[in-house]
Amino acid sequence: FLLGVPFLIHGLWGIRYLLTAEYNSFPTDGSSPSLPQYSRNQAYTWQRITSWILLFGILAHVIHMRFLEYPTSAQRGTEHQYMTRVEADNGLYTLSKRIGFEIYSQQQIDEISQKIMSQPKIQTENPTPEELIAMQEQRENQAWLAALEAWPLNDNQLIAAAPSFGVAELLIVRDTFKSPTMILLYSGLVLATCFHAFNGLWTFLITWGVTLTARSQQIMRVLATLLMVLIAFLGLAAIWGTYWFNLTH
Repeated sequence: FLLGVPFLIHGLWGIRYLLTAEYNSFPTDGSSPSLPQYSRNQAYTWQRITSWILLFGILAHVIHMRFLEYPTSAQRGTEHQYMTRVEADNGLYTLSKRIGFEIYSQQQIDEISQKIMSQPKIQTENPTPEELIAMQEQRENQAWLAALEAWPLNDNQLIAAAPSFGVAELLIVRDTFKSPTMILLYSGLVLATCFHAFNGLWTFLITWGVTLTARSQQIMRVLATLLMVLIAFLGLAAIWGTYWFNLTH
């Protein structure tokens, strides 16, 4: 809610600006101004270009992470597990020991299914306390199995069952960045986001009367540029570091 509502408001307001924006840093036929020699005109143009990138990039990101790859979950006793589908690689097994998640192949899931489904049914009329506990365990095991089986697997895929939502999401991100295409797309999204955010911050402070003098605007421009470079570096390091350093170790 705290992320979605402000993003939605900003996005809808931004679409209004995009539809009424008049760019003046591109060559024209003379019917409208063309002033590419001014850096602020170029920044204005790139602010709108990155708006389009962010509009579709964030939408695709949310669909991918929140709907297509969102973990399934189930409760077993005092443990809550989150399941996600991942591509098999050597680093996955050593990583499972470091951060504490289980890995299941399709064969293992079939064996677990056969074992759970072959358990005798417990009578439901006047059950004893022990039978009530056993019935609860059966329901939890069946729900846990359903969460495992919710992901169809091919020959090179596994199910990772993580003890927390954060670990499951980390594995989804790690799996996503096995794809060079996704690395390049997310790198472009990070760069567009950083420019859009910090160029927007600079103009916001002027518009709202915080930096009115030429000196204060110049100081803020340097600060915004430094922050832009720093955050872009951290974002790209997270993307490329996941691929290069955490894929096989």
